[in-house]
Amino acid sequence: MDARIFKNVLYKTVPAGQAKNVPDGKLCADVYVPAQGDGPFPVVFYWHGGGWQGGDRSLPPVFQSMAENLHRHGIAFVSFTYRLAGPGENVTGDVVFPDPVNDTVDGLRFFLHNAEKYMLDPARFAVFGASAGAHLALMAGLAGPFFGESEPRTEYKAACILDYCGPTDFHCKEPVADQEDMEGCVRALLGPEGDSRQALNYLASPATYACTASYLPPVLAVQGEEDELVHKTHPETLKRIYELRGGSVEIIKVINGNHGFTSQPPKPPATPTHKEIFVASVEFLVSHLKK
Repeated sequence: MDARIFKNVLYKTVPAGQAKNVPDGKLCADVYVPAQGDGPFPVVFYWHGGGWQGGDRSLPPVFQSMAENLHRHGIAFVSFTYRLAGPGENVTGDVVFPDPVNDTVDGLRFFLHNAEKYMLDPARFAVFGASAGAHLALMAGLAGPFFGESEPRTEYKAACILDYCGPTDFHCKEPVADQEDMEGCVRALLGPEGDSRQALNYLASPATYACTASYLPPVLAVQGEEDELVHKTHPETLKRIYELRGGSVEIIKVINGNHGFTSQPPKPPATPTHKEIFVASVEFLVSHLKK
């Protein structure tokens, strides 16, 4: 990647021996800044997927391409590690909500507070995630004042939110093809009995905060019509709330698309294609970050 890269930037320290992906308790991020120019650069903050239990901040090829394309528009890209739920070797594995959300908001605040050091523009940023990471991005964009453990508690307003198949409402009981896997992911985030506790469902749902947030960042949501983990009604729930409050949610519905926006034979190919989704995503981010 043709970029200036700040690797392993420590943004927060959590209890050692708690989370399987950071047994030393060090939460880090990687910063990708355009190779040309002095900044400050508008920036996209990104959180990976993995059911709140897996994945890491390394960029898969499609998101490397997105970052490179954004660099050509003079936009930086930051990818975060956050505490993962679930057991692991030599750790307690007691990570549950709101731990990952606190990490998300604290990471965002860290870079806004230290923006000059990394050539970032704290007044122009977007939040983006895929699957569980999209849930975290939505929470960061809509519920920031209620979360975070670090100081200073910087106030902020995201320019926009890019949501790839993120859960928005844990009250949703619409069945999905991989119902058992989905329920396992939700239990990992909310705790063993979390999915049956209405208060936790309420507190962990981005839709909850959209109802009262003083500012509603524009959202582009991409959702597979055949998503086997996150039911297609999730972005529609958010869109209804936004419309009642005068906000903007655009939904790209991927016909025949599963959780990865591809189709399963014998169904026809998914549409729009990955390339078309990519182009629309970059256009959305640029339109809000380069104003």
